[in-house]
Amino acid sequence: MSTRHTITFEIDTAGLGRVTDAHLAALWHIAQHNPAPHGDRDAGELAGSIGFEIIRRWLAKAPPELYHHQARDHYWKELSGLGKWRDGQFVPGGVRVDGKVISPAEREDARVGAVKALVEAWDNGEIRVGPKGDVLLRNLARTYETGQETTP
Repeated sequence: MSTRHTITFEIDTAGLGRVTDAHLAALWHIAQHNPAPHGDRDAGELAGSIGFEIIRRWLAKAPPELYHHQARDHYWKELSGLGKWRDGQFVPGGVRVDGKVISPAEREDARVGAVKALVEAWDNGEIRVGPKGDVLLRNLARTYETGQETTP
């Protein structure tokens, strides 16, 4: 009795929709173990055809996600960060930053800190912004030094 065996598989990609799930899974493994060199066009098309049939079947059986993402979700998330309805009245609140609601005072502190860091990086020559940006950053620097808004 021989210990070596050669098996040849013939796969009809036009008939993939008629094979059982178990047969399709076996064909997937056969296609992946194809001795053709990596990048071979026919081997890739065979694996792709089998893979698309697997995905088609999976999607046909998967319950649809109907309302996970909605067009209005982004706007609602942004608006709900501005406050909450309590006892029929809108109560202004904080703003969301990285999923956390922060108070208006915390928001202003964060904004001031970010602007100061930007102006400091500009002052140190770490960033370049061009002539219009220079005017804007110069005015921002004066605003946070004096506490009074300046105009160009």
